[in-house]
Amino acid sequence: MLKKVHESKGVKFITDAGVNGFKGENGKLTAVCFDNGTEIPADICIQGVGVIPSTDFLKTSGVPLSARGDVVVDKYMKACDGVFAAGDIAHFPLKMLNWDKVSIGHWQISHKHGLTAARNMLGRNEEINTITILLDFTVWKEYQILWSRPCI
Repeated sequence: MLKKVHESKGVKFITDAGVNGFKGENGKLTAVCFDNGTEIPADICIQGVGVIPSTDFLKTSGVPLSARGDVVVDKYMKACDGVFAAGDIAHFPLKMLNWDKVSIGHWQISHKHGLTAARNMLGRNEEINTITILLDFTVWKEYQILWSRPCI
């Protein structure tokens, strides 16, 4: 649905190529170059590039890690005895979509994780129950937003 709204305003979605570089003149962006050899004119480029967890030090600790390296937690944000995780690093159950485990790097999710983990450290037995929020502050002026495929 959101994709159709953006496309109706002239936004072009490019999901089969990664950003390879940029062109500019007089200190201003003029084009975005892709790894498939194409380029499009642009005056602004917004990229979401993702995160890679820095958890190598936990590999032999007994703390459960996902294949990507996120700390796997239960519905109480608990990874194992005495260890809780929250925020970008947590691989958690997302109740609203009935997903067993997911990692979402967003401030609203991190805030709720921290609150839930802290309450459970105090013995409350409170389950993580949050919704994902995707805020779109698009103002339809004379620009386009480029959404690229994830680079991670």
